[in-house]
Amino acid sequence: MKYIRVLSGTAALLLVASVAQAQRGRDDRRGQPDQHQQQHQDQHVQTPPQNQQRPSGNWRGGESEQRGVDRTRDDQSRADQARADQARADQARADQARAEQARADQARAAAEQNQRRAAQQNDQWRDRQQNQARQRDQLERAQRAQQQAELERERQAQLNRAYDRDRDARLGYAYRYNIRGVYRETSQYGADVLRQAVNQGYEQGYRAGSIDRDDGAPANFQRALDFETDGFGYTGAYVPQSDYSYYFSEGFQRGYDDGYWNRSQYGTFLNGKAAILGAIALGIIGLTAIH
Repeated sequence: MKYIRVLSGTAALLLVASVAQAQRGRDDRRGQPDQHQQQHQDQHVQTPPQNQQRPSGNWRGGESEQRGVDRTRDDQSRADQARADQARADQARADQARAEQARADQARAAAEQNQRRAAQQNDQWRDRQQNQARQRDQLERAQRAQQQAELERERQAQLNRAYDRDRDARLGYAYRYNIRGVYRETSQYGADVLRQAVNQGYEQGYRAGSIDRDDGAPANFQRALDFETDGFGYTGAYVPQSDYSYYFSEGFQRGYDDGYWNRSQYGTFLNGKAAILGAIALGIIGLTAIH
């Protein structure tokens, strides 16, 4: 009987252990889901819901489209920025080109102005030089004329003194001459004085014409004749001063023409001295013998 109770107790213990083990197995299975369920749960965690939607489409399509829109917007922004940078660069180059052109124009204008100013100064300097040269020439001609007049007065005085010795023999009128259509009579000495007037006039005129030709001045014998002063070197003996001046002017005009045009129509020029031809002088005076 006692043995049966021991077996019963042992069997009870084994049953309790079995039940407890079975209970732990169930608890473990409840705490750890099976592999299929675990895989299903993992797949459920890793994969977003397929039926979740966004305003522009499903989740994946909307994200891709948004990235495309963002890239397009970024590309457009970069393109706009590049165009703006290029426009600024072009504007800067254009401004620099205009500034350089303006500086070049200013430099060219300054150079042209300097050239014009230099040309004006050169012209003014040349005009002053020419005026001074003309003034010197006029002064020299006047001085030469004055010296010549003084020499001629001295020579005339000597002639007068020489003729005075035989004046009584020469006072008779021996010649007739024509002045402006009027005939006048004079002595031998008066005839010599008239020839002298023509000769001296030709010599002085030839020199004045040569000077004007060398200076490039226009031909004008009257202007040159105006420089002759002091009665053309005559003292007024034996013929009137007006007659002497008239024939001096006639000889001067012909000498001036020969000297200015470098010719020998009325006289000759030898060894630095001009002399009117004798026949020309007689023709100018119209001198004829009375007896």
